[in-house]
Amino acid sequence: MSRRLLLVVLIVLGARPAVAAGRYSADRYDSRIEVLQGGTLRVTETISIRFETGSFSQFYRAIPRRMNDGVEIVSASMDGAQMPQGNGPGQFQISGSSNVRVTWRFATTSPAAHTFELTYLAKGIARQEDGADLVAWNLVPTERSYAIASSTADITLPVTPLAVPTVDTRRVAVSNLDVDGKHVRIEAATIRPNGWLQVWIPLPPRSLIDAAPQWQQRQFEIKRLSIQWIYAAAIVLVAGVALLFFVRQRYDSPPREWGTASMSTVPPDTLAPSIAGTLLTNGSPRLEQAMAALFVLADRGELRIDEHSRAFGLRDFTIVATPTGRPLAPYEDRLLEIIFKDGRSAGKSVTLGRARQRLVRQFGKFRAAVEPAMISAGLLDDDRCSVRRRFLTIGIVCLVGAGVASIGFAFIANRFGGWPMVVPLALAVVGVIAMITHAAHTPLSNDGVRRANDWRAFRRYMRDVARDRHPSPGDAMVQQLLPFAIAFGIAHAWSAYLKRHRSAAPVWFRPADTGHFDAAAFSAFVASGGSSAGGHSHGGAAAAAGGGSSGAS
Repeated sequence: MSRRLLLVVLIVLGARPAVAAGRYSADRYDSRIEVLQGGTLRVTETISIRFETGSFSQFYRAIPRRMNDGVEIVSASMDGAQMPQGNGPGQFQISGSSNVRVTWRFATTSPAAHTFELTYLAKGIARQEDGADLVAWNLVPTERSYAIASSTADITLPVTPLAVPTVDTRRVAVSNLDVDGKHVRIEAATIRPNGWLQVWIPLPPRSLIDAAPQWQQRQFEIKRLSIQWIYAAAIVLVAGVALLFFVRQRYDSPPREWGTASMSTVPPDTLAPSIAGTLLTNGSPRLEQAMAALFVLADRGELRIDEHSRAFGLRDFTIVATPTGRPLAPYEDRLLEIIFKDGRSAGKSVTLGRARQRLVRQFGKFRAAVEPAMISAGLLDDDRCSVRRRFLTIGIVCLVGAGVASIGFAFIANRFGGWPMVVPLALAVVGVIAMITHAAHTPLSNDGVRRANDWRAFRRYMRDVARDRHPSPGDAMVQQLLPFAIAFGIAHAWSAYLKRHRSAAPVWFRPADTGHFDAAAFSAFVASGGSSAGGHSHGGAAAAAGGGSSGAS
């Protein structure tokens, strides 16, 4: 309870600055803009802010550096008094990289009205487009949380416009444009938060600038070079697909003569559950097959499972080593080494949750031990395995290469834009195709494919048994089939089956309450022990310069 109370207090304290900022709006947001020869704008913005509730100690205006050749701050004032540059109250601060941010700092004020004025030079605003020198400008910040009651922009031009200027608006109730020779006046009212007001003024060609501004020249260069990056990406994509096709030509596909086998009520051959389950996962063992091996080892007396009652009715299980000295399969031996970690002498124990964690972390060791067993049984084809490894290698190399190339190309984005990223994109596409191809091709031999088909038919039978679509086998048969259910990934269905039919637990399972019927405890263990690795076990950009953002706190 005390922890929850402390958390609430911390949240409230953390939220205090946001609450203290209160509500505010702008009565006016006016600007005087002089368009200079060379394409520079001299802008003076006057913002009348009404702080309505809460307390405030700063106000800011951020001007983007995009679509211009630089922003130079000339002066800043508050309530008609010029402010020096600095970090303290009564001063203004300039900061930012992608934006030039001007922050007015003042003594904390309660509800009041203040007027902020900012003069700056925005260079390289005029650009060459469609036989004209075009001036495009956002008259108010496009990113702001406050509303503006009214706005007036007076724009002085060096020449008469080539055509009538246009005004784009968003979230603006009323706007009006008036042109008088070299003077343009724009008035607007009721501009809601994040609303914008853009003006587009076409002037006679070369009346302002003789050449495109630097930022526009960079765009031209980026566009010119884009085709080269596209060609490079196309070459990478075609070469990668050709490489995959060449590797595919060396793959000997298994015959398609084996159709769907009819349902079988008995295991089709003598394969161990872990190996049979691996056949059904296309030769790649998963956690289910490892857990099936644990059930087999318990059946053979190498392990014992003890249940322990826990608080709130939860169940916990412990795996206890009871070695018999009989020889084990290599993958079984490796499995026990992983879960017991420091040796598996008699009485050595580990919780089921901890055993699963160790298996997940070191599953590569178990997988490596299963492969020789598959090969010795004639279930894997060396050539098919080799081709699949090549697909996997190509996929990993391409995906890693795409990531590295993306990081490297990020350093040249200012010069070439985003076009270099099409090359790592092509690499990533090749990598994804390689991974899909790896998964779609089987490493199984012809005999392995045939036997896998038979085992799928037996899995259908076991799934139908769990759904009560076939007569229930006796307890002895259930215990023999259980490791297969685990290996086939249908442990939860069989857990429900055991609970419904109240099948007796095997001798190697010791429930916490030995005097109580143990079917529920054993079915819970089957669900926990046979679950997969993912299971649970206890444990609007505008095309005009200017805009930017503004706000107070």
